[in-house]
Amino acid sequence: GVSHFFLTESTLVTLLESDRLGDVYTDPEKIKTVGIHTRIFSTISAIAILPIVILGYLLFEETSGWIKLGDVTIPLILTLMFMLIAVGVASFQLSSTIRRNSENMIQIFAKMSDGNLTQVLPTVSSDELGSNTRALSEFVKRLRIIVKRVSKEAVKLSESSKTLGENTSELSRKMEDQAASSEEMSSAVEEISASIHSTASRAESQTLIAKKAQTSLAELEGRIRQVHSALVETKADADRMKGETKSGEEALKGTQKAMEAIDESTTKMGATVNVIKEITDRIGLLSLNASIEAARAGEAGKGFAVVAQEIAKLGEQTQENAKRITSAISEALSATKSGREVIESMQTVFQRIGNTVGTTLDRISEVALLSDSQLTASEQVKSAFTEFSISSDEIRNHTQEQTKTSEEFSKTIVSISETTEFLSSVVTQIDELSVRLNEQADKLKSEMNFFET
Repeated sequence: GVSHFFLTESTLVTLLESDRLGDVYTDPEKIKTVGIHTRIFSTISAIAILPIVILGYLLFEETSGWIKLGDVTIPLILTLMFMLIAVGVASFQLSSTIRRNSENMIQIFAKMSDGNLTQVLPTVSSDELGSNTRALSEFVKRLRIIVKRVSKEAVKLSESSKTLGENTSELSRKMEDQAASSEEMSSAVEEISASIHSTASRAESQTLIAKKAQTSLAELEGRIRQVHSALVETKADADRMKGETKSGEEALKGTQKAMEAIDESTTKMGATVNVIKEITDRIGLLSLNASIEAARAGEAGKGFAVVAQEIAKLGEQTQENAKRITSAISEALSATKSGREVIESMQTVFQRIGNTVGTTLDRISEVALLSDSQLTASEQVKSAFTEFSISSDEIRNHTQEQTKTSEEFSKTIVSISETTEFLSSVVTQIDELSVRLNEQADKLKSEMNFFET
C-alpha cells in the first residue's frame, strides 16, 4: 500500500506540472497533508511487517501439509532480498518527492532573483514540502499582483506629475490675472455697498408701512367677524321662527280637521233627530188610533185608552226634546262654521308669515354668504399683507446681512490679494515639486520594469 501511494504520487507529478493545471486554484484547507514523519513511519512499519507476513504464510503452508521446508535459509534470503528491494523503492520514491519539491523551490527562487514572477509551482506532494511549495506559490501570486498594481500606480503617478506641472503653470498665470481682477473688484464692491445701504433704508420704511396696513386689516377683520356672528344668530332665530310657524300651521290644520269631524258628527246627529221626529209623529198617530179603538171598545177598552194617553204624552215629550236637540245642533253647526272660518283665516295668516320668514331667511343667507366671502377675502388680504410684512422683514434682514457681507467681502478682497501673492510663491514650489515627483515616478517605473509579470 505504501509503495502504491508513492508510485501514484510520482506518476501524477507529470500531470500536476503541466501548464493546464498550473493556474487551477486549490483550497489549502481542503488538501489533506501526509507528513514526512508519517511517510517514514508507514514505510518502516510496512517493511517490518512484511517478513512477519511471509514467515507466517510459510508456516501456515507447512502446517497444512501443502509444502515442506527442509531448510529456512532460502526463504529468509528471499525475504531479506524483497525487504531490501522494498526499502530501496520506498527510499527512492520518498527522495524523489523531496528532490522534486526542492528543485522546484530552487527554480522559482532563481527566477524571482531575475525578476520573473510568472512561474507557478505545482503541488506534487502532500507533505510539509508540498505545503511550503503551495505557500511560496501563493506568495508569488500576491507579489505579482502587488508589482502590477505598483507599476500601474507608477504610470499614473508619472502622468499625474506631468498634469500637475501643466496645472501649476496655468495656475500661476491665473494668479496674476486674479491679482489684477482683485483691484477692479474692490472698487466695484464699494459701489455695491453704497447701493445696499440705500436699499436697506427703503426696506425699513416699507416694513413700517406694511405693519400699519396689517393692523388696519386686523381691525377690519374683527368688525366683519362681529357682523358675521350677528347674521348667524339672526339666521338661527329666523330658522326657529320658521319652524314654529310651520308647527302652528300644522296645528291649525289638525284643528281644522277636528272641526270638520265635529261638523260631520253634528250633521249626523241632525239626521238622527229627524228620525226621532218621525218616530214621535208616528207615536202620536198610534196613540190617536189607540184612543179611537178604545172608545169603540167601551168599557173593555178603558185600560187600553190609559196606555194610549201615556204614549201620547211620551210622544209629546220626545218631540219637545227633539226640537231642543235640533236647536242645539243648529247652534253647534253655526259655531263650527264660524270656528272653521277663523281657522282658515289664521291658516292664511300663518302661511303669509311662513312665506315672509322664508324670504327673510333667503335674504339673510345671501347676506351671510356675502359676509363669508368678505371674511374670506379679508383673511386672504391679511395673509397677503402678513406675507408681505414677512418678506419686508426678510428683505430688511437680507439687506443688513448684505451690508455686513459687503464689508466682510471688502476685507476678504484685501485678504485675497495677500493670499494671491502667497499662492504665487507656493505654486512655484509646487512646480518644482512636480518636476522632482516626475523624476521619481520615472525611476520607480524603470525599477518595476525589472519584474516580469
